[in-house]
Amino acid sequence: MNTRYRPLYLPLLLACQATAAPQVPPGFESLLLGQTEQLEVRLPGHSLGLFAVEVKPDTLTFEAPEALLAAAGLQALPEAQKQQALQALSQPLLRHGNLACNGSQTPGCGYVATDSAAAILDESQGAVLLFLKPDWLTTLKQDQRWLRPTPAAKNAFIHRQTANYSGDRDSQNLALNGTGALGLGERRYLGGNWAYTWNRVRDDNASRFWFDNLYARQDMGNRYYLQAGRMDQRNLSSPLGGNFAFTLLPLTRFDGLRIGTTEAYVNHSINRDATPVMIQVNRNARVDIYRGAQLLGSQYFAPGMHTLNSDSFPPGSYPLELRVYEDGVLQRKESQPFSKGGGTFSDQWQWFLQGGKASAERATSQQSTAQGTQAAGVQMALWRNLQLTSGLAKTQNTTYNETRLDAQHAFSFGVLSLAASGLTGSNGARGDSQQVSFADGFSASLYRYRVGGAGCDQTGNANNDIGCYTTLNGSLSVPLAGWSATLGYSDTKNNGRRNSRSASTDNLLPPPTLRSADQRNRAWQLGLARAFNWSGTTINTRLGTFRNSNGQTTDNGVYLGFTLSRVDNAAKSGGSDSYSSAGIDWRNGSGQSQTSYNLNHTRMWQQDTYRELALNFSGYNDDSYSGNLGGRANGRYGDLTGTLSDSQRRGGGSRTALTGGYSSAFALAGDGLFWGGNGGGEPAAGLAVRVAPAEENGAAAQISGGSYRPLTLGFGQSTLLPLDGYQLSNVTVQDIAGTSDGGVANVTGGAGEGRYFLPPGRLLVRDVRANITWV
Repeated sequence: MNTRYRPLYLPLLLACQATAAPQVPPGFESLLLGQTEQLEVRLPGHSLGLFAVEVKPDTLTFEAPEALLAAAGLQALPEAQKQQALQALSQPLLRHGNLACNGSQTPGCGYVATDSAAAILDESQGAVLLFLKPDWLTTLKQDQRWLRPTPAAKNAFIHRQTANYSGDRDSQNLALNGTGALGLGERRYLGGNWAYTWNRVRDDNASRFWFDNLYARQDMGNRYYLQAGRMDQRNLSSPLGGNFAFTLLPLTRFDGLRIGTTEAYVNHSINRDATPVMIQVNRNARVDIYRGAQLLGSQYFAPGMHTLNSDSFPPGSYPLELRVYEDGVLQRKESQPFSKGGGTFSDQWQWFLQGGKASAERATSQQSTAQGTQAAGVQMALWRNLQLTSGLAKTQNTTYNETRLDAQHAFSFGVLSLAASGLTGSNGARGDSQQVSFADGFSASLYRYRVGGAGCDQTGNANNDIGCYTTLNGSLSVPLAGWSATLGYSDTKNNGRRNSRSASTDNLLPPPTLRSADQRNRAWQLGLARAFNWSGTTINTRLGTFRNSNGQTTDNGVYLGFTLSRVDNAAKSGGSDSYSSAGIDWRNGSGQSQTSYNLNHTRMWQQDTYRELALNFSGYNDDSYSGNLGGRANGRYGDLTGTLSDSQRRGGGSRTALTGGYSSAFALAGDGLFWGGNGGGEPAAGLAVRVAPAEENGAAAQISGGSYRPLTLGFGQSTLLPLDGYQLSNVTVQDIAGTSDGGVANVTGGAGEGRYFLPPGRLLVRDVRANITWV
């Protein structure tokens, strides 16, 4: 049997403690000896990671106090205080299990006052709440702006892979892609993305394999990084490279070196642009925060002075009303002004430098891939809600500059965002873009983009290197008497490009200049939509009018559509859920009527492995029909999909097609090989969850967190949960209320929610123990 102390044994333990050790009932001696568990240790406000803890009925002892000292940041203390802290963490600490909140907010729970070190063992969360001497934390002055990698993680090779196939009697297509990260240290890894495609059309086939990225990265502290290898723009436009949002600057893929600042470690939960709101309470209290009549949330505090957590507060400038409850009784109300910007502009300079050789995906000659390319950029906040970004790039012997301004302003009724950028090139290229958006209850946006080469405004035969392209898009969405009204407009203009062909072989004729035709497409649409519920069936209604023009023809018309859908949940445990829908759309334009319709039924099984079976039928007028049968399975070995479809067209015969896909991930480390789902994405870290084997069989624990479907593991099983690198992730391990044989699976070690922050190529193993109780 599993020997971990459980609340079920509390009366027995109390009796054991009241008598001499030799009188302990046979078979229960290990309850007093204690055992080692991997538990999450939390300081108020953040997690320190998983640590080995020896748990006894009354006390707990950290088996690696030096590692815990480092994770808490106490190594920066003066030597005398550091030794005091180490000694305190090395001693057995009272469990204080009676002070665990266990999901409620009982007065006095979740806090222990101490002048050294104290702990609360929260068995419902599988966590130890650690409290330290306030002077140590005050002296330390930890910088909460940065996230720290979760301790105890190890280097690993973590790879995500995806395979997709589609084919019919005339053609077949296969696409494979993968993303990998090899950890080389806590802040160093080798990352890359690769792809392979194979296509066959009748008797002709072609294949191709390439690397989009393959680089080594070294993070230097929290602010700087160095990358070397093959790189494209994707890291620059993400927090890994400083969030450079260039829309016009040509940044090609290259083989070389990049250095700059990073926001990968920034703690975005700290709102530096929000007004701090302080509250003082004399006893354990609940504070309800209101914006007018709207309850924004409730927060709980121990006695003392505290700052409200404003993460979830909406942007804007408005007064907050604070209602302070002590022991469930309203004691007072306070009103404080509050302001919060809607943007996430960094308050620190961002910059990058890169250089190397251009790496074209499809090289036409060795010379085309040997050209040098360089780029540099800088980003800074000019004001609280105003940001400047500027970049230079040199490629194909042409120098380009893009300069961009971003602004945001939070009003009491919503957030207004503005952006404008301009492009210039030494070859005469010009471009600009503007964007305006507003959101709060209703939304509005306007976007314009224009780019052109030196020959755009000329009537001669000058070659145009990047074309002449302009687009304008606008949308407005407002609630209207229970309906949602949407107005959309689009205008796209593409001037014809002039291209010179090679001269004749005898050089008697000049090189001809060809010009493609100008194109312009304009469209607008006004629509209304509303959803009704009738006896468990949802009725979606949509109607509107439209106008499309391509310069030669114009199409005016109206449309009307209905969809009925229904969800039926399983009547008993182990059953299946279902989703059914039926829809019809009618469209009348330019004197012609078009009708399309579809029927869909999907059945889902949510047990150990998620399974789905779907049947769909659709038609267009009386000209064409199609049907498909598809399935999906998501489990601890990956995600599998498949669809068999058949379409028929009047006078055109039928066509049968098959599509399928598989995605998964694996991690290889010193602890072994772990396999899981969730393929695709960027280089990742990972959390491996493994359940210890036992005499019992069947389900042992349920794993959930992030975007993953809940997953059930049995005794002796394991799985890999890929975690996005440099992203905070929450994963929960919990009991299973009802197993297939009528028992209850109790997680006796490694339960609760854990928060993890890991760079790519780092793996954390979470060991879980469980047993079965029959009721």
